[in-house]
Amino acid sequence: MSDWSFAQQDPAELLAKLEYFSVIKKAASGDKEIRIALYEYETPPEPAMKFVARADQPLYQKTAPVFPIGWGNNRLTALSACLAMIRKFPFEE
Repeated sequence: MSDWSFAQQDPAELLAKLEYFSVIKKAASGDKEIRIALYEYETPPEPAMKFVARADQPLYQKTAPVFPIGWGNNRLTALSACLAMIRKFPFEE
């Protein structure tokens, strides 16, 4: 158990530790930087969502905007799932 986890008094607070990542997405208008925030929850909203990775901007904007997201029991699973969505959908302006 990490020392920061003791700061949470109520599980409803959803205290999380954050890490940031960056990836370049190729687009017709040039390279676009997408930042990913990786949340490590002390008491996750769902047991399978200890780690959640969320991109900071949507993809597929013209058709049906989608914010890439991934989750899992470890950093690699969550980050890999988010990156898979980033690779799957085009960046449309």
